[in-house]
Order: sequence, then structure tokens, then C-alpha cells
Amino acid sequence: MKDDHDSYLTGFRKPPRHTQFRKGMSGNPKGRPRGSQNLASIFRKISEEKVQVNGPKGPRFITKLEAGITQLANRATKGDLKAIRELIHWKRIFGDIAPSLAPPIFNIRFREAEDDKPIAGMEGLKDQD
Repeated sequence: MKDDHDSYLTGFRKPPRHTQFRKGMSGNPKGRPRGSQNLASIFRKISEEKVQVNGPKGPRFITKLEAGITQLANRATKGDLKAIRELIHWKRIFGDIAPSLAPPIFNIRFREAEDDKPIAGMEGLKDQD
């Protein structure tokens, strides 16, 4: 009788037994380090940091995100076309500007009154036919 080791064929998706993971052992024993952050949490942390800005009422503290949006709006006010385009883009995303729609089409049918008198305001239209 053949040994179990001899009957096992290696190949595509069948690694040799001596290189397979052992039962109960992780394939990544060190794992993800504690305290590591993904891109979203890093962005959130940095954008919520406070910075000091000097305004007409004196210095105040705002978040970096608020400061960036304020600078974008200030550049758009000065006529920077890229800043204007970017500001309009964000206004559309947040719903402050309605998307441009085609004007509605109205089908108006005029009819005469039952006593063959034109409808009020439409007196001269019948004679033009």
C-alpha cells in the first residue's frame, strides 16, 4: 500500500504539504500593527486640526478644512477661473445649485366659447386664420 505522502499530487492550487500552513497557525503571524491608520482616518485627523487665522475681528481658530474652503472662495472672488469652476462643482454636489434642466414644453389648445364668441383676450386671433 502506498504512503499518503506519495499519493498527494502537487500542482496548480495544490502546494507541497511541507509548505502549507499548519492548522491553527495564521498565514500572517505578525498581522497588522497596532495603531496603524488608513487613508480616510489620516485625512479626517489632519483636516480637523485647528489653525489660527487673522480676521477683521482679530485672530480666531478654525479647522484646516474650513481654511482651505475659505481660501478657495477668496480666490474665486478675485476671478481665478479654476477656483470658480471648483467652487461651482462643490456647490452642485451639495445641492445649492439646481442642475440645469430643459425648459418645459407647453401644448396650448385654444377653443371658442360655446356661443361662438371668442374667449376673453383672444378676440383678434380668429380673424388671422
